[in-house]
Amino acid sequence: MLKPACRRMDCDATCRALAEGCRPRRCRGERSKFNIDTSVRDITVCLMATSLPDRHAGSIVRLRDEQTSLTRHRILDAVVRILATNVADLSVEAVARESGVSRPTIYRYFRTKRDMVEAVGQLYAERIGTDAAFNATDLEQLLALVPAIFARYDDLEPELRTAAMRSETREASARRRSERLELSRRLLEPELRGVAAADRERVAQVMTLLMSSAALQSMRANLELSPGQAGELVEWTVRRLIADVINQSGARR
Repeated sequence: MLKPACRRMDCDATCRALAEGCRPRRCRGERSKFNIDTSVRDITVCLMATSLPDRHAGSIVRLRDEQTSLTRHRILDAVVRILATNVADLSVEAVARESGVSRPTIYRYFRTKRDMVEAVGQLYAERIGTDAAFNATDLEQLLALVPAIFARYDDLEPELRTAAMRSETREASARRRSERLELSRRLLEPELRGVAAADRERVAQVMTLLMSSAALQSMRANLELSPGQAGELVEWTVRRLIADVINQSGARR
């Protein structure tokens, strides 16, 4: 039978129970004051943590981590909605109103507006599957992923797609763009061994551009291609470009 948690919730017991998931604002040997955002579920987890046997500690940690993840997504969803409507409205105060989460809690997850915008870019990359592309070990594997990435882009929520295309989001994601170019360079190196460095760089730039969401949008608008057809066109173009560069390089030699 579980022991009931102390009704007084003295400071020491509370601090031990809450750890990182539900920390009181002050700790002065008096009745603890909880953050206004603490939900009934958070408090239940905290009370259980004071009385459950050690073998259940893992479940408590998992429940706390799940609550942390849900809070972060709740904040991030609000950021996406604000960016999609009017990026000038983005502020901690606006996110607090939109998400129903207090400003102090928001600052626990995102220190600055730039952190919020970068998180939207990361969410966008996760949803369309570019992380899988970064794990590609050769050109064949990367090109095979392109149709699926394009299809996921088509399936994105309109708000997230709009938010990700904002200039502020794209600027904050500059590091990811440089990483995509570096991926193209790495996977093209075995294919273009012996080709002049300037030509290798141009091929890498073209391939990176062709696999971007901007290229997909252009192919949809101007050619009315499906994600699968756009992926096939990207693959054909990259292979033809590689073959032509190799042939020209051989002719010069």
